Amino acid sequence: MNGNLYLGIDIGTSSSKGVLMDEHGKVVQSAQIEHITANPRSGWYEHDAERIWYGECVRLCRELCAEGGIGNRIAAMAVSGIGPCVVPIGADGRALRPAILYGIDSRAIKQIDELTSWCVERGIPAALDSQSVLPKILWIRENEPELWKQTRWIAGCGGYITFRLCGNKVVDRYEAGCYAPARRLESAEAWDAALLNELTPDVMSLLTEVDVVPSTTVVGYLTSDAAADTGLPQGLPIVAPTIDAAAEATSAGVTHPGDVMVMYGSTGFFIALSSDASSGKSEKSDRATEHQWRSEFLEPEQFSLAGGTNTLGTYVTWLMDVLHIESFEKLTELAESSAPGANGVLALPYLAGERTPLFDPELTAGFLGCRSTTSRADILRAGLEGLAYGVRNALESMELSGDSTLYAVGGGTRNRVLLQTVSDVTGLEQHVPRQTIGASLGDAMRAAVGVNRFDNLSQIGSLLEYAHTIHPRSQYAELHDTRFGLYRDLTRTSQKISHRLR
Repeated sequence: MNGNLYLGIDIGTSSSKGVLMDEHGKVVQSAQIEHITANPRSGWYEHDAERIWYGECVRLCRELCAEGGIGNRIAAMAVSGIGPCVVPIGADGRALRPAILYGIDSRAIKQIDELTSWCVERGIPAALDSQSVLPKILWIRENEPELWKQTRWIAGCGGYITFRLCGNKVVDRYEAGCYAPARRLESAEAWDAALLNELTPDVMSLLTEVDVVPSTTVVGYLTSDAAADTGLPQGLPIVAPTIDAAAEATSAGVTHPGDVMVMYGSTGFFIALSSDASSGKSEKSDRATEHQWRSEFLEPEQFSLAGGTNTLGTYVTWLMDVLHIESFEKLTELAESSAPGANGVLALPYLAGERTPLFDPELTAGFLGCRSTTSRADILRAGLEGLAYGVRNALESMELSGDSTLYAVGGGTRNRVLLQTVSDVTGLEQHVPRQTIGASLGDAMRAAVGVNRFDNLSQIGSLLEYAHTIHPRSQYAELHDTRFGLYRDLTRTSQKISHRLR
């Protein structure tokens, strides 16, 4: 290896990953650490910010730089993490409680309803849901008052790690969009101080401690304490953090208007890029109920519309467990032994409720159409098709243009039956990158742009290579159109029953 290297670290829902990238955009080294997400109560999902977030960042840095001299060749570093998350920070700069995770954590339903009503009364546009940060901050204040008194500022995953690395309190513009209405897309101000002061002055004082910054800029330099922890050289430039989904999109080459990322992770997530802040708005749509998130993206004059499903990889894992499937090879073999349409079985994959476009945390999973002849293969095929219908439901609500280009990323891209099913159901091609490491590569790319190795993310994105393209099979289009209609009908009719069961 010759020349400078760029370090990217990403903290995911079930694992943390790190990469070293060279000056030509090639991954030269990678590492991964598995971890478990805590689920202390129904609808609650948490991480230990010290042990998992910062602790695994440190471990990855040391593993990647174990070979003598590599650390001195790193020109910059950037991190990303699951998000948006909420963790209160005390006077010593450490987390006061386990971090509350992103949209899969639905504990703040009461605060979402109250804040939505407050916004509606004042004519403030609001489409708040479990992906929103401010209701979760209000939940901590209302439910943990003694801890709240000790809170000095609020951080997300990437923001907490970045603070531990360089000592500065920052959030990038993309993640800041999840703090609506405290952060408003149409406002030039970092935070809407007047709104926050009317709503809750104590929260305002916490947020104004945090600078809102562009996602490809240097925000500080590695401190002596962090250098001792990580084994990296003191003074290393640290580029702004972001949410893992945005970094993952970058790693796939989603850098131009019209590009769309489909992330096959523990959950599903979708990001569509635009040069227009109002992209995706439609007079015929009720955006307050479709639960998408419009935000600035990673570079100037770039915007995004995002949505997400609450289960994807977690549902596949569940299917493999309950159907006793030992490997992806066996999954592929079994799924392909049942024809598209699953012999009449239809599945709802809502193990943890749903986000886009429904926002119903109490939806439950199920199967309809099972008969005495239904096989394990039919159940599996129906489950994968249920996931694909959920993807289509989210993408259709985002009203993508006909010339949109889809890029498939995440660990689920190894599941070729699922990818083919999604293309069959949506009627859209999907490009799969050759390097599937994900968000940590996107972070390394941002680090390289941050220290001017590349002019912008599009320039470095042009170096990416793609392994293959998934083409939709037209012979199944009518079948899936019909079953997708049934899927939506079944979802609507099952909602009341799901709520009573929960």
